[in-house]
Amino acid sequence: MKILTFLLLFSTAIFAQTDLEARRQGIERLTSSDPEAAFKEISAIAVEHKNADEKTKAKIESTMALVMIYMADLEGAEKKNDWSFSVHSKSGEAQELARNYFSKALIAERRSDYVHSIDFFLKTITYAEKSKQFTLLQKSNRGLAMSYCDQRDYNKALDFINKSLSYQKQKPDPMQQAYSLAAKGEIYRLKGDLKIANQYLKEAHDTFEKAGNEHGRAWVLTNWAICHENNLLEYARMALEAQEIWDKVAPENTMSIVNLGNIGYNFMVMARDSAMVTKGQPDLPQGKAALVGASERYYKRALALARKKKNWNAVIYQTHNLAALHYMNADYKSAYDNLNITLRLNDSIFSQQNKNKIAALESEKKILLRDEKIRLDQIRLENHQKQRWYLFGGLALLACIGVLLFRQNQNRKNHNQRLLSLNNELDQANKVKTRFFSILNHDLRRPVYNLIHYLQLQKESPELLDADSKERIEGQTLQSAENLLASMEDLLLWSKGQMEHFEPSAKAVAVGSVFLDLQHHFESESAVSLHFENPENITITTDGDYLKTILRNLIGNAIKAMEGQPNATIWVKSFSNHKRPVITVCDNGKGIQAEQYKALYDENEVVGIGTGLGFHLIRDLAKAIGTTVSVESNSGEGTTFTLTFN
Repeated sequence: MKILTFLLLFSTAIFAQTDLEARRQGIERLTSSDPEAAFKEISAIAVEHKNADEKTKAKIESTMALVMIYMADLEGAEKKNDWSFSVHSKSGEAQELARNYFSKALIAERRSDYVHSIDFFLKTITYAEKSKQFTLLQKSNRGLAMSYCDQRDYNKALDFINKSLSYQKQKPDPMQQAYSLAAKGEIYRLKGDLKIANQYLKEAHDTFEKAGNEHGRAWVLTNWAICHENNLLEYARMALEAQEIWDKVAPENTMSIVNLGNIGYNFMVMARDSAMVTKGQPDLPQGKAALVGASERYYKRALALARKKKNWNAVIYQTHNLAALHYMNADYKSAYDNLNITLRLNDSIFSQQNKNKIAALESEKKILLRDEKIRLDQIRLENHQKQRWYLFGGLALLACIGVLLFRQNQNRKNHNQRLLSLNNELDQANKVKTRFFSILNHDLRRPVYNLIHYLQLQKESPELLDADSKERIEGQTLQSAENLLASMEDLLLWSKGQMEHFEPSAKAVAVGSVFLDLQHHFESESAVSLHFENPENITITTDGDYLKTILRNLIGNAIKAMEGQPNATIWVKSFSNHKRPVITVCDNGKGIQAEQYKALYDENEVVGIGTGLGFHLIRDLAKAIGTTVSVESNSGEGTTFTLTFN
């Protein structure tokens, strides 16, 4: 009963963790498009699990930190993520550490702390690779691409964005692909290749629009607008449309800050170069003064948000543009003050020292991976040892039952297999016995009968035999006895062939010598004209005894089939065909039906036609020496047996 209770509790805990993970993944997908809704969902989960263990709470806090980053609450996100990270560092869960490092990277990136953002993105990739979190790998590589993009290292940015897109093969995700395509378009824009940039940005925008992802659309429009610097009205239209979305879904988002600055820049350029461009556009400021005022308002709004979120890269951009605006408006003191702030921050963020630190982080990545692997392996080993004892108790009973059932089933299978094997052996023995008796009946009776007939004739009516007849019959009788001996040898050879480990002995055999033996064997057959042809003096690597037996039986069968036929003739020929030895046995008899030589191809047929050991012997011996036997027979035109040697 205790074991059952333990198993139920264990199963419930597993299902609860699985459900929590599924909900967290859903929130992570929702975060970028609707952070407010994502925050409500994760807050509800936190209430549900207020009495949960520390590890569960750490997972919830990790997801909440990610949501708060997208809500631009970097301080709150950092606090929650740091606590979650401290818990996961103890357990060494690669999946959770990857999430914590990703949040750390996002926070550092939004603060323009590129040294730490790149460091944390690299660590995210390390742990995400271990836990096979392909979506996080896409995001992390995209984050690295944007960090290098902000550092003006566009080649490295392209390398990482292409790597981000490559993970689509492992886990296709249209939204992640669209964000990466948009980032790739932005990189090409900064490189000055607007044609390619427009292609990627349009593809990303169409994907987001089709999916109803307003956050994604605003993200693309923010970058896409800048591609239209030569068309200020289109620039303004896109940027204002993007800001309308940002103000609804994420007014303090990093890209919202960027877009506010873009609108300010657009109005500043309009005021400087073509104040009349907005004429007839009621939604846009009219005249230079209105454009300058609108530009300053958007710059200051962007600057206030950038300072609030400690996004120093955005602060540099906005103060630099404000300096340009004040200079254009002849407010030189304000221009100087803003330019001074820009230079000071720029030296801090983009200093050579920081670039060297970033390079060092990349070169040390392998060392970090090694040390982290050793540490994680040690933690994992300790955890596995603890978990093993917990699992043993719950699984022991199930394992015992499983083993018993398996053994019972295996024993039954073994018994059935043994019975089947014995039945097959018995069936094979019966077949061999049947063949043996068929051979005795089919091939040994005739020569014995001829011998007995002669002895009876000599005993009972010796006066009927004159000297010539006596000599002739004695010769025939002797030949029959020799044929009987040859048949007995064939029978012995075939019997050996039925033995389990019997192998034919292959060696070079001159076909001419085989033909001489056959000619001598059949010289008493006066009713048939027998011709042997070997123009190429062929030599075959095979078992000579097997070959003689096969040919002897084919010739014997042909002689038997043509008994009483006038001008009966048999031709035995050897030649080469495509460098393969071939021997044919042809006769001019009446031909045979396919049913009669079925035994050549069907092991269930045991008796052949005519004399000799029958087609079953020919079949077995030919198979043993790797020879193919084919038959061609036409009614009234004779039969040809062809032996083709491999």
